[in-house]
Amino acid sequence: MKVATKIISLLLTLLLMQAVSFGQKPTKPAPPPISPEKRLERSQHVLRAPSGKGFFIEAVGEDQATFSILLTDDKNQSVAGTFRRAQIEIFEALIEEAKKFAESDEAAGAPGSPKTTRFVDKDEKSFIVDVQKMGLESHFFVTLQTLQGTLTVDAGVIKRGSKKNAPMFYAMLARVQAAKNPTTVPQ
Repeated sequence: MKVATKIISLLLTLLLMQAVSFGQKPTKPAPPPISPEKRLERSQHVLRAPSGKGFFIEAVGEDQATFSILLTDDKNQSVAGTFRRAQIEIFEALIEEAKKFAESDEAAGAPGSPKTTRFVDKDEKSFIVDVQKMGLESHFFVTLQTLQGTLTVDAGVIKRGSKKNAPMFYAMLARVQAAKNPTTVPQ
């Protein structure tokens, strides 16, 4: 009886294996390996996600009443939000005032003890610009607060009186102005 049970279970197992393999499609052979030269050529055509700190702004829709903003930091953390034109105008005004202040000698801290001045609108808390002044340097920090979260980015340093000022902060201002007026080309 034990032998008959084993034989029957063995036959059932074989039948099940045959039924399962019958329903399967034949597998394709593996593709040939790619040469290192071909792999390098292919990798040069691949689009990579941007990394590092960055600022992106673009109008949404033809009426340009709404704008999308993406801010990323050095650690690839990001925050995005959608804002009305009036909010973008406030952001632009904050950046312009912070730029004027940063380029002046007003409220500069002594070397070793920086002074920070915050630019924020009393009614619009989504945008904060901090200018930290020490000696002849002005350091910019931009904070964006959205429903997604809050992110502060180091937007660069300028040396007052120098003609070689091109930190991310100045590029942000140019991009905001270009997004508001699409005929303007961003720097």
